[in-house]
Amino acid sequence: MMSDARKRKLDMVPVWRWDRFARSTRNLLLALEEFRSLKIQFVSFQEDIDTGTPIGQVLFTLIAAMAELESAN
Repeated sequence: MMSDARKRKLDMVPVWRWDRFARSTRNLLLALEEFRSLKIQFVSFQEDIDTGTPIGQVLFTLIAAMAELESAN
């Protein structure tokens, strides 16, 4: 999936739950940062995260904060 994203074959990455996509909050954050730089929308249906919306951007920021806490411990 990441190789398709890097080749810009995707506009959106839909997932049922983010924990099925990434092994840790840190892995999720790295993927979301890459998607953002490639202008690819990430949608997690179970967590109701859509990075294409203002609320989704706020949730992205919260996930980044959680990842930072996770790596500090």
